[in-house]
Parts: sequence; C-alpha cells; structure tokens
Amino acid sequence: MSLHQLTAQYLQQLDPTHLTFPPPSTLIHPDAQSAIYNRMFNQSTAWPLPPVSYRIRVLKALIPQIEEGITDPDEDELNSDLLEEWTNLISLPKPSQIQQAQQLTFIKYTAPTSPPAPTAEPKTVITSESRGLIYAAGTTGFRTWEASLHLGTYLSTPTGAAHVNGKRVIELGAGTGFVSMFVAKYLQPQFVLATDREGALIGNMKECKGRNELGAEFNVGAWEWGTPLEYPGGDNTEIVEKEDLTFDVALGADLVRCFVPSSSSGSVANAEQLCRPTTPICCLSSLPLLRTFLITTMSKNSFSQLPYAIKTPSRPSWTPVQATTSRPNV
Repeated sequence: MSLHQLTAQYLQQLDPTHLTFPPPSTLIHPDAQSAIYNRMFNQSTAWPLPPVSYRIRVLKALIPQIEEGITDPDEDELNSDLLEEWTNLISLPKPSQIQQAQQLTFIKYTAPTSPPAPTAEPKTVITSESRGLIYAAGTTGFRTWEASLHLGTYLSTPTGAAHVNGKRVIELGAGTGFVSMFVAKYLQPQFVLATDREGALIGNMKECKGRNELGAEFNVGAWEWGTPLEYPGGDNTEIVEKEDLTFDVALGADLVRCFVPSSSSGSVANAEQLCRPTTPICCLSSLPLLRTFLITTMSKNSFSQLPYAIKTPSRPSWTPVQATTSRPNV
C-alpha cells in the first residue's frame, strides 16, 4: 500500500488501529523509513504535525511493523531518526485527558482520487479541530463529522463539482469549514460564504482561511437561523455586493433537525429563502434528527443520493477505514 495513503491518513489523524501500513517487507527499506520520518514526524518538513499523544500511538504501532520485516539482522535496521523521535516523544510530559480533549489541532484532509494518482498534487484542506471535544460551548462544530466528509466526497466528483462551479455558495452550520474551504479552494465557485452561529468557530475558520491560502473567493460570517443574514464584517470582499445576498447553492451537513422543513426558523427554510425562488431541494442523506443537503438551482434529478447512513460511498472517500454498522468511519 502506498506511503501516500498512509501519510494522508496520518495527517487526517485516523485512529492508529485504522492506519493502512505498507507490508513489513516494504517498511524495512531505508528509503521507506526515511520517507515516513520526513513526511510524518520531521518538524522541519512535515506540517501540520498531530498532537504528541497521537504521534506516540502511531510510532508504537509502526515500529513493530518495521521490526517484522527484518530478515538479516546485520543489514536490516530501524531508522535512527524514527528511534530518536520515539525516545524524545515518550520523555515529554503527558497532558491530562481533559487537556487533550480540549486541545485544538490542525488537521489536513486529502481528497480522494479515483483511481489514486500518487504523482498528482493532492487536494488538501486544513482545519482546526478537537476530535475529543464532541460537545462544548453549546456546539458540536469543533470537529468535522462523517456527513461533511461524505458531502465533500460527492462534491469532489465531476457530477458534484458541477453544482458549485461558477456559482455563489453558502454553507449553513459550517463548523470547521471543511466543506466550504474545499469548494472554494478547488471547485472554482464564484464565491463561498461559510456561516455558523458560534464566535469561536468563526475565528477558527478565519484562521484556516489563511492556512489554506484562500482569498476573496471565501468569506466567513456569523448567522443565527431565523434572523436576517448580514454581510460579513472585517475582511469584506468585493465579489458579492452587500445589497445582493442571494446564492445559487446552499450546503449543509449533519444539521440538527428539530423543526419541520417549512418552519421559518429551520436551516432548510433559511437556505431556501436565500436562494432563487425556483430553487428545488434534494437531500443527499438524512437521519431522523440530522440532515445533510445540497440546494441548487439545477434540476434535482441531475444528481443522485448519497446514503451515508446506510453504506459506504461507492468510490474512495477521504482516506476511509472500515465501516461500522451505524455510520462509516471516514
């Protein structure tokens, strides 16, 4: 299995038990070990680096895999940089579980390719998250949930990308901003506005805007559903006039659905009000209390459903791992 996939999974901080390691016969090669060190652990060449605790867990799983590939003790050996990194990491003070859960870290997602193309420049999105902070300060937006990854997977296909190419896009409840930033960075929209109600999430997305080298095509705004959407302050862009806040496409992933779709305070209803009067709605997936949708001015028959709650997508996802019975781990 390619080192490219292992690196992508690592930077996405998949659980180490789900990482796809190359076979020991590959890992024992000096060039492979050197590449792993430089791509995953070398602070001078790898960024963003996962938290110390995660790096320790990965090395703890990796080193036995390398040792298994030793066939000639006189010739085969572990990379000295990897061993030194392991020694340095385990000697560092260990933060408490509470501190680890509250710690924000940069996570790099790598878009799927079908078929994989190791020589092509990968499409990546950097977010600021806390995987252990499932619910805090009244929001679940400090991590990128599976529905966002599936929506991103759909949009990474030619069919999905066609919905946003050249369009004005808004995302509701953007959270980490993963979907919006991927659209703005790679799918050539006219403009993308990522919205959320929480100030901390707004700040995170603004920081990640710079980390992803996004410009005027991407903006972030606070929006309380049921209230008028105001033009974002601060880094205003001239692409969309303040008097013309209408959009061609509205996106939402795993939004709490404690309302009927026609309710004026619901996320779908608010998105419909911002789009053109002829805009139809098509849900990419839905659960009793969660909804993931794409609203577009195109015909709803021009794209298919993405039942993420039922089975894994038919194409490679964002460095996927084995699916569970309820939701796939992506």
